[in-house]
Amino acid sequence: MLLSFCHKTCGLTGYVCESCLLCSLVKTIDQFEYDGCDNCEAYLQMKGNREMVYECTSSSFDGVVAMMSPEDSWVAKWQRISNFKPGVYAVTVTGRLPPGVVRELKSRGVIYKSRDTAVKT
Repeated sequence: MLLSFCHKTCGLTGYVCESCLLCSLVKTIDQFEYDGCDNCEAYLQMKGNREMVYECTSSSFDGVVAMMSPEDSWVAKWQRISNFKPGVYAVTVTGRLPPGVVRELKSRGVIYKSRDTAVKT
């Protein structure tokens, strides 16, 4: 089911989707490397940097939400994605950003809240 979803959503057969550890946007590794994260590029700088893509995304996520109108969606508010661009988002993402990235975010005034339900923040 998930692979079928990823094939349809990402448009590339044989590719597994990843989720951004900061905003939970779902794309392929190649899409993150080519375009960066639609919401977090200013902070995570994944565009053209495969190492950052591996550090800042996870292929382990549960559930997805397709958001088209962030300002009108109660699900977007509940998922804390109402200020993000329309797209497909994971409900929970397993993993955490590396400590150095978290420190950099904090120094720029960005509060990081893990979307991993197994981890207390």
